[in-house]
Amino acid sequence: MKVLPALLLLALSLLVSPVLAQTPAATPPPAAPTASGAMAPVTPPAEKSKPVYLKPASLDLTALKTLIGPCSAGDSLATKLEIEHLLKLQGSRTPDQIARVISEVDLKPEAFSTVIGPWFDSAKLPLTAALLKKAAGDSKIAEDLVKTYYDRPRPPLVDPRLQPCVELQKSPSYPSGHALRGVLWSLILSELAPDLRKPLLARGNQIGDDRAIAGVHFPSDIKAGRKLGHYLAKLLLASPAFQKDMALAKVEFTNVRLAASVDEAKGKPVKP
Repeated sequence: MKVLPALLLLALSLLVSPVLAQTPAATPPPAAPTASGAMAPVTPPAEKSKPVYLKPASLDLTALKTLIGPCSAGDSLATKLEIEHLLKLQGSRTPDQIARVISEVDLKPEAFSTVIGPWFDSAKLPLTAALLKKAAGDSKIAEDLVKTYYDRPRPPLVDPRLQPCVELQKSPSYPSGHALRGVLWSLILSELAPDLRKPLLARGNQIGDDRAIAGVHFPSDIKAGRKLGHYLAKLLLASPAFQKDMALAKVEFTNVRLAASVDEAKGKPVKP
């Protein structure tokens, strides 16, 4: 009879199906061991920095590109003229300029102590220092967005005749982050010391100019960084959260400045 084999096949299929259903799914192989025999840790993807004061919409790449415009191509006449300008600056660099440029590589708020006074020290002004640091962090997000998009090589990578007097950073050249922060911080500090606005802005611009003297930025990088700095400063000054922190920083700044002026009037040396 042919019915018996068919029944046997049906019974076998019913027995096998639950076993297959319970079989666990294949798991990926474990991480390969390192040279020392330990298992290599799985590195999670880096989280993107989030702005403290600025709204994410204000850091839109399209808007930032429109603001500063494109940079010139490496083989363009504009770039060649910029290189000639940098070569002239390189040939006339003075020891004082080189020393100043080197001091600004790791840019800190104390770069403005030449205008404000030796008492301007982050250790004495924690609220002011925190305000400037957060503002710089927000600006870095915008800076990195545009730098990554344009990916402009640094001047010495375009023309080997250029010999920078500081270490050449690996980040793209356009726009200049130092020029950006120089302007941004000078505008914020001008709110804390309105009577020093003109020399503060001049010092902020000098920080940008020094990057050309150093041979690590094109003049157009510096111009774009300044544009970005003015734009971001305007947005920050309109932020309620920034205004709140600014008010606290201003009280701190004013009190420390007053104490320093009293000490100076008494003939006491003001410690930096």
